[in-house]
Amino acid sequence: MKRRSIAFAVAFTLILVGDLVTKYLIVANMRWREGFPVIDGFFNIVRAHNRGAAFGLLSDGSPSIVIPFFVVVAIAALGMLIALLRRLPEQRILVPGVLGAIGGGAIGNLIDRI
Repeated sequence: MKRRSIAFAVAFTLILVGDLVTKYLIVANMRWREGFPVIDGFFNIVRAHNRGAAFGLLSDGSPSIVIPFFVVVAIAALGMLIALLRRLPEQRILVPGVLGAIGGGAIGNLIDRI
């Protein structure tokens, strides 16, 4: 297996597993809108649910339209990431890792929507 594919796969897996585990822990252990500071006055973790995209976009849309839309977008994004990965020179390692991390986050969000 090529080094860039390994970097992509490792980053993808770590981010996906981390995403799923942290979301599970938050849902299992926190009530709605409960939170705690990670960096006091700067960064908090708060349990909230966003049925839409960033900043609540499309959150009021019909699930029969919004969910398929987000599924298609996530699959298209993953396809684009893989296409970019294939065009990279083999000696590049950092970029495939970053692409894998983006892909892992996208698939984590896709799993949430489904």
